[in-house]
Amino acid sequence: MCETAPRGERCLCVRYPAPPAESMAGVGEHKEPGPTWPPTRLGGVADHVLEHDSTYAKLLRIAPELLHELELPRVVMVGEESSGKSSTLERLVHMPFFPVDRQMCTRMPIELRLRRKTAAELAEFHERHALPESETGPGYVSVHVRRSPGSPLDDPSPPVIVSFDEAEATVSRLMRNVLTQIHGGPVGVSRDVLVLEVCNANVPNLDLVDLPGLVGGSVRGEPDDMMAQTRALSRDYLSDAHALACCVVSSRTERVRNSQALELVQGCGKADTCVGVLTMCDLAMDPRAPDDPHWHLKERLRGAADDLPQLACGYVGIARCRRRAPRAAPRADARAPRRR
Repeated sequence: MCETAPRGERCLCVRYPAPPAESMAGVGEHKEPGPTWPPTRLGGVADHVLEHDSTYAKLLRIAPELLHELELPRVVMVGEESSGKSSTLERLVHMPFFPVDRQMCTRMPIELRLRRKTAAELAEFHERHALPESETGPGYVSVHVRRSPGSPLDDPSPPVIVSFDEAEATVSRLMRNVLTQIHGGPVGVSRDVLVLEVCNANVPNLDLVDLPGLVGGSVRGEPDDMMAQTRALSRDYLSDAHALACCVVSSRTERVRNSQALELVQGCGKADTCVGVLTMCDLAMDPRAPDDPHWHLKERLRGAADDLPQLACGYVGIARCRRRAPRAAPRADARAPRRR
């Protein structure tokens, strides 16, 4: 079980090859509330990158100046609409920057750039821009829209510098503005990219991309080729030779192999550098098996299910985020989480 889940949440973080079935007998059962979220450390993917024995941490101690030149692979989140991509990405980085309501879900690529800055660089930036220092120390978020080739958007505005608390509202506002210019309202998708650059002393240099969800058809007010547009967007990002794929599939789906996202991952040759994420595991119950309602989920997490395409990095399972947690900037006392 994962100890970094928000308070009151059950979080399944099991990667196959998993423990024997008897050690997973409690999957889905009620657990006591976990630690307060966000924790006082950075948490998420950055904890693992900054772990004391990691290659990144060793470079940081030996030659920190090299990290400004280091270009890490980009992590691309791909999945069908409402499969839990944005929530999964927030759980990875412990930063709630992404729109999750039904109307303003992710409708354009959102590129999250984590950028490590020295304390001196951050202090100078805060002084130059007269930014208040938060209780967690200096740090800021820069947000801007990058126009795609042939975009009908007006000339882009300069980057907006906001606090961590203001980031999510700024993302929703800019996305709505882009969609209104292109489609007349919050419908359809755009190829323009919303870029968030998080600058802090306690983050690694890392890029993550949240893509619009794959759909099978168009609804009222949307272009007729919504399926083709969303598939083309995902295919373009997955075709990047430096991209690592994170394929998100709802664990409530009848057959995982039928996922459009997995079909694209295999078609783009990313199965060897892709991790599968089964979301909403707390809802993946089989009412026909009251004695063990999570039997199928356990088989999937062990890699034994017959509906599971092979991914070299395996699969993990997480519970849904039933409520939004308070926002917080990264903290200086980052420590890597321990699994049990």
